[in-house]
Amino acid sequence: MPIITDTVRLHIIENGPKLIDNIDQYTFLLADDGRRFNFKWFYKKLPNGEDVKRQWIMYSCSKNAIFCFPCILFSKDKYSTFSNSLDGFYDWKHLNPFIPAHENNVQHRKCFMECKEIEKRLKNGKTIDNFIQKAVNIDEEKWCNILKIIIDFILFCAKNNLALRGTSDKIEDANSGMSNALAF
Repeated sequence: MPIITDTVRLHIIENGPKLIDNIDQYTFLLADDGRRFNFKWFYKKLPNGEDVKRQWIMYSCSKNAIFCFPCILFSKDKYSTFSNSLDGFYDWKHLNPFIPAHENNVQHRKCFMECKEIEKRLKNGKTIDNFIQKAVNIDEEKWCNILKIIIDFILFCAKNNLALRGTSDKIEDANSGMSNALAF
């Protein structure tokens, strides 16, 4: 079973799962028993009658199976029904007990919340990687400015035919040359 690195996990969450366009018009493949996945399972009917999208379900056309997006990324139990990234879930006859049971599973809820939290941090630019990158950018900008000052100084000396180094290494000496004038 391949291990997903944090970098890959962030990239996957940032781009999200690829969804089938016009899911209600898509013809799902038949399984060996003659059954097929029904697009209505992508939605859940709440007690108040409202239909909400199950954001965690991914359907694989090549495997003719469904997977749990957050559980594949975060679950420690890689052999559970929906987080098995090799096979997925394809027992279309028993979707009714398994999907609601998986939704109410404590491990699934933890994975789902972790996925949503990272998604929110990515949107707001609040990930650890983002903080490190900002620090690197600030440091890079500082050194670019220092380099620019040094290059400007050398060009100034060359243009005015001034020596960079004098006859003395002592800063306070009048014969120390122009390079000591650059000292920060």
